[in-house]
Amino acid sequence: MSCPLNSVILEEICTDAAKPVLEATEYDGEKSAEMNQAVIYGVLNALNKKTQSYKWVVSSTLVQKLPDDHPSRGVHAAHAACWNVEKDGMTTIKETGQAVDVILSIMWISI
Repeated sequence: MSCPLNSVILEEICTDAAKPVLEATEYDGEKSAEMNQAVIYGVLNALNKKTQSYKWVVSSTLVQKLPDDHPSRGVHAAHAACWNVEKDGMTTIKETGQAVDVILSIMWISI
């Protein structure tokens, strides 16, 4: 099933929630858990304001960008679930910043 929210609205929600992380000029590993939590709860709070007829699950992965002369890092994330394919679903959105990329996976489960 497609997302219960318009894809433009969903993208705006993710961009707004990730904005503080994306504006960072360098990656701070000591603050990564705090930053990830802020992004996740920002997305969840906005989704719950838009529609309460779904349960939402959001995961966030922060990917540190390295200097041009450094080999790039590989990141792999996977998700799986059992649900009603006619009412439930999942999408992934990537937001790109100068020092960090944010990869958000958003799942909706009808109530």
